[in-house]
Amino acid sequence: MLYYSGTSQHLGDVDTGDTVMDFMDMERERGITINSAAITLKWKKHTINVIDTPGHVDFTMEVERSVRVLDGAVTILDAVSGVQAQTETVWRQAVRYNVPSIIFINKMDREGASFNNTLASIESRLYAKIFPAQIPCGVSRGFYAVVDLITMEQINWVDEEGWEMERTEIKDPSVLARAKTAREKLIDSLAEVDETFMDLCLDDPASITNEQVKAALRRVSIERKGVVVLCGSSLKNKGVQPILDAVIDYLPSPQERPDAEAVDELNKPVAISPKSDGKLCALAFKVVHDEKKGMLTYLRIYSGKLKPAEKIYNANVKESEKAMKIFRVLADDMESLSEINTGDIAAVIGLKHTRTGDTLVASNDPHPVRLKGLNIPQPVFFLSILPENQGCEPELNQALRQLQMEDPSVKVSFNKETGQQLISGMGELHMETVKHRILNHYKAKAIMGDLYIAYRSSVDTDGLTREFSKTFTTASGKPETATITLTIKQNEEGSNVFTINPNLDISRLVGQNNKKLAQDIRDALEDGANDAFSNGYPSGFPFNDIHVEVEDIQYISGTSATTFRNVMSQGILELAKEGGTSILEPIMNISIQVSSDQLRSVLSDLTGRRRGSINEMNQEKHLTLLSGRAPLKELLGYATDLRSMTKGTGFFSMELGGYDAPDQKIQETILREHGHFFAPEYE
Repeated sequence: MLYYSGTSQHLGDVDTGDTVMDFMDMERERGITINSAAITLKWKKHTINVIDTPGHVDFTMEVERSVRVLDGAVTILDAVSGVQAQTETVWRQAVRYNVPSIIFINKMDREGASFNNTLASIESRLYAKIFPAQIPCGVSRGFYAVVDLITMEQINWVDEEGWEMERTEIKDPSVLARAKTAREKLIDSLAEVDETFMDLCLDDPASITNEQVKAALRRVSIERKGVVVLCGSSLKNKGVQPILDAVIDYLPSPQERPDAEAVDELNKPVAISPKSDGKLCALAFKVVHDEKKGMLTYLRIYSGKLKPAEKIYNANVKESEKAMKIFRVLADDMESLSEINTGDIAAVIGLKHTRTGDTLVASNDPHPVRLKGLNIPQPVFFLSILPENQGCEPELNQALRQLQMEDPSVKVSFNKETGQQLISGMGELHMETVKHRILNHYKAKAIMGDLYIAYRSSVDTDGLTREFSKTFTTASGKPETATITLTIKQNEEGSNVFTINPNLDISRLVGQNNKKLAQDIRDALEDGANDAFSNGYPSGFPFNDIHVEVEDIQYISGTSATTFRNVMSQGILELAKEGGTSILEPIMNISIQVSSDQLRSVLSDLTGRRRGSINEMNQEKHLTLLSGRAPLKELLGYATDLRSMTKGTGFFSMELGGYDAPDQKIQETILREHGHFFAPEYE
């Protein structure tokens, strides 16, 4: 696409590691996309902002924040494999954000390619109504052209690089017969879902023009009633230009998208219309540390416009900012801009407080709004980290702060029980890239421990109330005592909750004239609860689903809020210990695609030693599609094992489905394995 639009002067190849969009060292080494990359190109008097997203499940967060700001998406499928397991995950993300999509069936030249089988997999696995606008000419190595079902012309690519494209009559009688049948089916399918087009068919079907068919396809696509399907072979440089045409013809412009969802200061819903003359409203969807330019913040402008050096306001963190410079993004290069408008995607320099998911508005906006944020998945792996020596600690802490701003799915925490700093992430490959960035990009000198699964814990009690009292010595040597009555129980909604009994009037206990102290104590109690939630029991596994309520406190004049925080945290852990706890392990929703003749061995392995279960099983030609659940612990290295069992033909993807308590024997094994995290000493 970049080559044919004139944006790039050479044809990049993933296999040789010289693509424009995959510019990181790890991406070129592995031949995969790790970071989403943005670039702007021109095509037939239109400006198209392109974001290339990863396909690997470990980088779901990269896809999430990219899909959040898209007007439309191009989904690329393999003509041999059809819809793969990870395709379903990405497709659900696009559906969640109501992003219209077109589909390009690639690799039509490969042995075993099947256009019809891929269409069937789109319908059965993505639950999408299909509207093929093309059909292939020839199959596998015999693939040579495509037929445009709207104009009923054959599109041929004359030269090897695919620059010269010509439209001709369909000369092969068998191809012409297939094309006529496919066009009739396309017309019928459009009439089923588009009333305007149905009226045309009823009035005079013979007079329907090509432009009317295209207009109907555009309405169907933008309204997400179906998906337009194209085909080709990017390796053979056949079918790429029609994708760019389809983006213009069948995907919406920013002005055609629904109003963006936001909330005001009172959390009341507000609709943001895409108007260039409206008030500024932008979403920071990505933050990146650039070695030369510093922190780059990628923005999508939903309303209004932004100029360099303009003062703006971060509605999430309530801080003023200044966008010193604005750039159009060209993968790993930048072009300075004097202004960006509604619908634009650009990078800015100079924002100090803005994180991924924050909303930026005009500095003088009297009623700042916050756009709908991102769905940030929970981490499932962690490792310990510490500086090589105490002198390296500042640079490591700075690297970790910037890394969290870049990637919201990376969590940094401190385990009080072991005295270790921990990094959490989404998967084995994700954690490998995190380590690589810390050591090679930020050049921090650090020692990292082994990779562990991020287990959690829960309480076994339906309700336990106790009074808890403890004395702490302050920094000045003064002893302070705080007494708190707590109730702890399991929260069935699957999240940690902190509440204060409505009948408890802290202001009355500390004195009606001391409202600030009363609020400080409330905040300290909540902070203490969050400390306990993050450093659960046993072995420091964070709590996953407990409800803690403060029933009463005893206040002694002079007791600080910090003492209440400490007593609150320890009290929760003591109550959890008394009431009993269970270890929870991450349970993954899995999708597996395997040939039917290898199904028995895959099922035996999954439901046997991997403790998995199958929820659904569907047959597609010679393939079987499995959906189920299995503990993450048993899926480590599964991709390699599955390839071995299926002789390289099996595919699978997984995403976090929740947490469950395994049997007691497995819990004891987990405790033995994780009782002491790797904790090297300072040099």
